[in-house]
Amino acid sequence: MAWLSFKTTLLFYMVGVKQKEFLNSVFIEYSKILFLIFKKLVFKILFLW
Repeated sequence: MAWLSFKTTLLFYMVGVKQKEFLNSVFIEYSKILFLIFKKLVFKILFLW
């Protein structure tokens, strides 16, 4: 019984780690896109003035 709960805990931990990695990669991609948009906006503002 203890072995089963250990395996379940390990499984949940693995899933949690994968989820965290996934969220981190999504966040990195999202921030890259935001940075590009921000850069374009700054570029436009500078050239419009």
